[in-house]
Amino acid sequence: MGLFRSLFGRKKARTEQIPLYSPKQTATMNQAIEMAMQGLKSPTAGFDAIAQDEMRRFRSDIIPSIAESFTAMGEGAQRSSAFQDALGRASADLGSSLAAQKAKYGLMREGLLQQLLGMGLTQQTNPIYFPSQPGVFRAAAPSFINSGLKLLGGLF
Repeated sequence: MGLFRSLFGRKKARTEQIPLYSPKQTATMNQAIEMAMQGLKSPTAGFDAIAQDEMRRFRSDIIPSIAESFTAMGEGAQRSSAFQDALGRASADLGSSLAAQKAKYGLMREGLLQQLLGMGLTQQTNPIYFPSQPGVFRAAAPSFINSGLKLLGGLF
């Protein structure tokens, strides 16, 4: 039946999805989608390491610097309320700075994750349309008929 259909019948029109990327590329794109989706659930993930570095710098650089300034003022200056106020202001500044950095970090990371998601969501296949086609004899019939008519016309 298949041979008869290919010779005398018609091939039906069809659409096929042709991959635009290799299987490895497609797997990487799918992984990018998954990573982006996970990251967008918590855009500030990973900021704790930055905050810890800032806290370590505050303890090793800022507090000793403030203490040194008050030591230069003389005996007992570090026990004054002014010293406590200076430490309080520096701590508040650190808190505000960390909050601003965390917000900025989250916005930047969210933007990057959205770009990654967009790359992962690109079209991965291209639809190709194949129109219906007549079988071999059906396609050749007009040529045979024209040739036959010319041959017959030449005889008469």
